[in-house]
Amino acid sequence: MAGLVFIFGRRIGFLYAKPLKNLSSVILHWILAIAFVTSFVNAAFAGGGPRNVLLVINRASESSRAIGNYYKNARNIPQSNICFITCTTEEVVSREDFETSIREPIRHFIVNNNLESRIDYIVVTKGIPLIVRCDCTCSVYNSSHVQYLSLSNILTCVTEPYYQFYDPADPRNTAATLINPYGPGSVTSMWADPAPECAWSHQLAFRELNSNPPRYRRFFAVNRLDGYSVEIVKAMIDRGLQPSLDGNFAFDGK
Repeated sequence: MAGLVFIFGRRIGFLYAKPLKNLSSVILHWILAIAFVTSFVNAAFAGGGPRNVLLVINRASESSRAIGNYYKNARNIPQSNICFITCTTEEVVSREDFETSIREPIRHFIVNNNLESRIDYIVVTKGIPLIVRCDCTCSVYNSSHVQYLSLSNILTCVTEPYYQFYDPADPRNTAATLINPYGPGSVTSMWADPAPECAWSHQLAFRELNSNPPRYRRFFAVNRLDGYSVEIVKAMIDRGLQPSLDGNFAFDGK
C-alpha cells in the first residue's frame, strides 16, 4: 500500500474552520497532498496495509465509482473495507446533509462491521464534497454567520463519542479546541505527552493535558484521491506503485 500519511493543519477534527475563499485552490492543495501521499510504496513506511484502509465511494458520482474501483484493484483493498455512501457531488455540502448522508453512514459502517480496531486510514474520492457549510448562530453575541469546515478533517473524529458540531465563535466552546498532536506547541497547549515517532495507527491514544481522570482521544488519518480529472487521479495512483525515494517535498508550514 502506498503510504497514507497523517497530514493535517495545526487544528484537526471538527474544529478545523479556516474560511476557504477559493475552491480551486482547495483542489490544487489536495493534488499536491496526493502527490506526497503516493510517494511511498513499502508498507513499513506507513505501518499498515490494505486491510487498514477504509475506502469511501459515492454511489451518486461516476468519478467516485471509477476512482474508487481503480484504487481498490491497484491497492488490493478488501471488499469488506469499501464503504458506499450516497451524497451530493457538489464541492460544498450543508451541515445537515453531511451528517445524514456522509458522516453517519461512515460511522455506522465502521462500528457495525467492527472495524474500529482495524481501520487506521480513511480514503475519500473525487465526487465527495470538500467542504461542510455551517450556518452558525452565536447565542452569546446574538448573531449568525457562515462557517466553512474541511470535510476530511471532520472525519478524523468520525467515531469519537464526543463528536459534535458547535459554533467556534462562541467563547464558551473554546475549551473544546483540538490541536494536532504532531503540530507545534501541541504538548504545552493540548496534550500531556509528546506524539510518538512511530507508524501511524488509530489505536494511538493522545492524553489530554490536565485531564482527571485521564481522557484520551483517537483519530483516523483521512486522505483524498482527487484531481482535475479521473485520468489524472488514476495516473497518480499508478505512479504511487513505482515511486521514487528521492525528490522535493512541499509542506504547509501553517
